[in-house]
Amino acid sequence: MFSTSLLAQWCQTTFGLLIPDTGLTFLVGPDMPEMPDEVALITRLPGAGLKFEGAFDQPAFQFAVRGLQQDPNDVTDPLQTGPEQWADTIDGMVLSAAPNSAWGTYVTAVDRAGGGPSPVQRLDAGRRATYTCTYVVTLATG
Repeated sequence: MFSTSLLAQWCQTTFGLLIPDTGLTFLVGPDMPEMPDEVALITRLPGAGLKFEGAFDQPAFQFAVRGLQQDPNDVTDPLQTGPEQWADTIDGMVLSAAPNSAWGTYVTAVDRAGGGPSPVQRLDAGRRATYTCTYVVTLATG
């Protein structure tokens, strides 16, 4: 069974190796908490379903990566360490993750459901920018 909790744990470890000391916390959705500011929320979604007579399942999940309050477009940061860069890093991690069995079952492929990470059209009440991207995972069922 595909596990968003195991996916969140894998992301926390892998992201920490790529970009240490960001403060970004990976949580399982669907509800985005008020705090902490720097959050990557992983929410399971309906996917494409079974294919090849049930040999593979295709669930989906979405990342929502949120940055700091009152600073959606900090152009003074020379490292560009904010939600846009974090979302791009997570995108690369997830797309290069297959094949693996770290998410609860054998993952044969990970694909985007559409384009790459993009900003949500409105900032939240704390003026925090959020970037989202949706993925379809191909799992071996048998």
